[in-house]
Amino acid sequence: MASKDINLPDIINLPRFTTLLVSLLVALGSGTNYVYSAYAPQLGARLNISHTHLNIVGLAGNLGVYTTGPIWGRMVDTHGPRMPMASAFVLLLVGYTGIKFIFDAGVPTNANANSSTNTISFFTSCVLVLCGFMTGAGGNSGFTGAVNSTAKTVPDKMRATATGIVISGFGLSAFLFSTVSRIYFPDNTSSFLGLLALGTSLPMIAGFFFVRPISLPTTPGRSSLEEARGSREDRDEEVDDEHSGEQSTLLPLSFPSLRTPSPSPSPSSQLRPPSLPRHPTNTLINIHPPKLFKSIDFWLLFSILSTLAGTGITYINNVGLMSQALYIHSLQGGGGGATYDPTKAARYQANQVSLISLFNFAGRIFIGLLTDTLYHTHGLPRSTSLILVSTLFLLSQLLAAFLISDVAHLYITSMTLGFAYGSVFSLMPNVCLEWFGIISSPFPCPSLSRSELINTITPTAHFSENWGYLAIAPVICGNIFAVVFGRNLDAHDNGPSLSFSPSSSPPPSPPPLPPSSRDPLKTSATIALPSSTCTLGRKCYVDAIYLTLFACFVALGLSVWAGWRDRQRMGLRREGGRWG
Repeated sequence: MASKDINLPDIINLPRFTTLLVSLLVALGSGTNYVYSAYAPQLGARLNISHTHLNIVGLAGNLGVYTTGPIWGRMVDTHGPRMPMASAFVLLLVGYTGIKFIFDAGVPTNANANSSTNTISFFTSCVLVLCGFMTGAGGNSGFTGAVNSTAKTVPDKMRATATGIVISGFGLSAFLFSTVSRIYFPDNTSSFLGLLALGTSLPMIAGFFFVRPISLPTTPGRSSLEEARGSREDRDEEVDDEHSGEQSTLLPLSFPSLRTPSPSPSPSSQLRPPSLPRHPTNTLINIHPPKLFKSIDFWLLFSILSTLAGTGITYINNVGLMSQALYIHSLQGGGGGATYDPTKAARYQANQVSLISLFNFAGRIFIGLLTDTLYHTHGLPRSTSLILVSTLFLLSQLLAAFLISDVAHLYITSMTLGFAYGSVFSLMPNVCLEWFGIISSPFPCPSLSRSELINTITPTAHFSENWGYLAIAPVICGNIFAVVFGRNLDAHDNGPSLSFSPSSSPPPSPPPLPPSSRDPLKTSATIALPSSTCTLGRKCYVDAIYLTLFACFVALGLSVWAGWRDRQRMGLRREGGRWG
């Protein structure tokens, strides 16, 4: 194939635009795990389950997101995005439909309706947890396929922008669905769950047919194999040893893991893109399992992500319960005649979820622009931005623990936490790729075998798998923090002590849903407070916040260490030394 310059008509064409647009649509349907707080209090009230049980259901969704990462990453890397898209459709549809069915059924009708212990069976509880897991796994499956295909479809200069758009769509997903909930279903959780079932699964059908990696047109100085790296099934060209001189340009390198001799400038070094800092790039990185698990740097990033994302997950899953506790407490402080309005309480919940989602989106965009500027302009490694992200997490927990005691001001904490959470999940994949991703050397490397040289020319060959293993990190601290949070709320339960609107007193158990023949928007299952309710405001959860506050301090210290290690590596590279 004759070489030609890449121009706009070659890049901006209908197939690429379709892949990007549908990938964004898939991402918008994939991030609904973060909308859990918009319906969790209502779910707990109808099923009369404890806060700890609610947190376990939320954790199941998080487990679905993070523990399946290596599976979906491996599948996309080897077989392309179609199989993950099909899996996402089934998992999301069955998961949310199952939750809706359990919610509609409520507690057993043959149980003692006046008993505070009236709740769902153990089997139903297990099914509920399984459905939560399926929603998380399905969302992650579709999202992985969308991001991977987008990254392989656009050229290097547009890759960060294109993938950033898709990743940001994932962050906006909760905002989209919580806004719809607040406007159309403020007191109708059943219909909202039905919307989630259809609104998340249908985009995956579009992704199955239209999301695919598209090879880039040939450019001067670009190897034919690099043009075909869109997916492994597309790589049917034979690779010659001469390709070992090609330079991958997926993402700039941050440190050397393997040195090759280069005493004098080589013509092939001119292949280095001008966007990279002006320092030697005679390095090659190809760290993947099992070697990945022996790396101190992997466990350093794993610890930082676990503590920060665990803090974010705990807040996101419980912000609905927090807003409810603060709302009830504010009514108690308002004097006599205060009434609890379930619709108003649900709107407070949806508002927090919307703000978290919006600022999640903003954080993902901001941190990408900031790290690129610091790296290319000032030579600072991207890992140094972890210090800023950790500081934002720390600030959000300080606000929640010591300053915010009114539901009207909870938005400040939600915005800060959402911005930090989006930032860490936009920054970490880039740091993962820089520290462990594949960067081929512009100089000959005689110590490598032919198969190793082939691997070095395909910079995304192990990235999804590596990131999948790193993305398991939030599960550890997320589990610990969420269970502590739930138990702390249960320990402070003191039951409802307010009058209710519109009825004068709350029913001891949730009423059955109305027949389907009646208008669901006008006769929805409006739920009062469950029997397990904390009315102490911030005291309901502040002890658990102290734990996440301490974790953020630890993460800040680890982030400083990570930035220092990266700076040391960069210094050694400039001096021609070797790290470790």
